[in-house]
Amino acid sequence: MSKGLKPVKPTEKAWEKIKIIAMKEFSDDITSKRLWILLAVLILFFIGGISITPSSVTVNGKEVHLPKLTQIFSGGIQPLTYIVPLIGLAIGYDAISRERETGTLRILLSRPIYRDYVINGKVLSAIATLGTTLFTSVFLTVSIAIVIAGVPFSIDDFVRIFLFSIFTIIFALGYYSIALLFSTLFSKSSHSLAVNIVIWIFFSLIMPMIAGFIAFSKVGFTPGENPMEWSKKLSEEISKIAPYTLGLTLNYHYELLAGSILLKSIEQEALDILKVFGQTIGSLIIIILVPVMLIILAHMMFTRREEK
Repeated sequence: MSKGLKPVKPTEKAWEKIKIIAMKEFSDDITSKRLWILLAVLILFFIGGISITPSSVTVNGKEVHLPKLTQIFSGGIQPLTYIVPLIGLAIGYDAISRERETGTLRILLSRPIYRDYVINGKVLSAIATLGTTLFTSVFLTVSIAIVIAGVPFSIDDFVRIFLFSIFTIIFALGYYSIALLFSTLFSKSSHSLAVNIVIWIFFSLIMPMIAGFIAFSKVGFTPGENPMEWSKKLSEEISKIAPYTLGLTLNYHYELLAGSILLKSIEQEALDILKVFGQTIGSLIIIILVPVMLIILAHMMFTRREEK
């Protein structure tokens, strides 16, 4: 070996190959029309919140006044449980199956590239794509709110919105991991897409309907003579039922975490991160653990499957 040349470690070689796969995948994802359409919807949704956000919200029957910038994002938490999963699914549903259909997977694996590198590169690219997409939408929203709408901005707002963005990315990664798993199982992207759409409909639409139906069956389907009392009881029943029905979905845990981070009264001091995480520790563990476990499972399925 020539003097001055250091031997290349196997881990460095592996990282270089993973990085190449990730960069190629990131380039494909970031130029995808479907991703830009979803990003445009997300940005328009946030920007629309600047003008239509109310001056206060009601939490557990109490009026909570919020700083305007925090309001813009807190008012959109529930709708985001529909939009964000679609972004994760759009990136992941054909991550592996597309390579199979085009024949590039066999060519890729015929080279000195391990299957681990392919999956790791795909996941790394997904994190970069989701981070770029969601941070871009949040940055544009904050910029427009401050520069054009004159909304005040504080360090506390920055911390809250930053944490909100991180958990939104993790939430999207959870749905990406679901899509990645099915993409490793199916040979055709259309089959993977169909299954992922069914999963999105079930978690985002059907599960809330089931929770609502159970609550209605307990308090009655009509308000009766006292609509206010009926509405209060219905809200209480949904709150009791939610952990046992909606608690089976990532949407519920994301909504709980995001709400705990963003909702605050004017009199409240700076965000107490330890207190918030202590109150939502179960949701915090689930929203992090689920994507990790699904990615590991996708990794195992992909590495053990023989490509024809």
